[in-house]
Amino acid sequence: MIDYDAIASAGGIPKPARSNREAVREINPKASVTKKKPKKSRIIPKAVKEATLEKSRFCYVGLCPYCGGKRVTVHDDFDHYPARSQGGRDIPEHGWMARHECHMESHANPKQRKEMFGAVEAAGYPVDWGAKI
Repeated sequence: MIDYDAIASAGGIPKPARSNREAVREINPKASVTKKKPKKSRIIPKAVKEATLEKSRFCYVGLCPYCGGKRVTVHDDFDHYPARSQGGRDIPEHGWMARHECHMESHANPKQRKEMFGAVEAAGYPVDWGAKI
């Protein structure tokens, strides 16, 4: 039989040593090993989207330039061309309004994207093919 009174009077059973990771977690319980990075996306000003939408209404009668079947609104995506990484800015001359699904697909298919902006240029709108940073 175990004499619990003797163990308690001797100071009890020592706690097992914790690993450093558990000690850190105890100090900061919300810390996560897989912490997500913040998104790099920026909010395009509504005035810029509205001006870009006017351009879309003239060339594509307000429909998505990629699929051609869905109406585009100011709540849809601003498609940069040239891309922001290539010097594209948040101005109507460097963008086009597109549905979210079509916009994501256009980034996966750069050839389709270049053809669409070629059609935009043929319609009379200047396209900045090589933006200067």
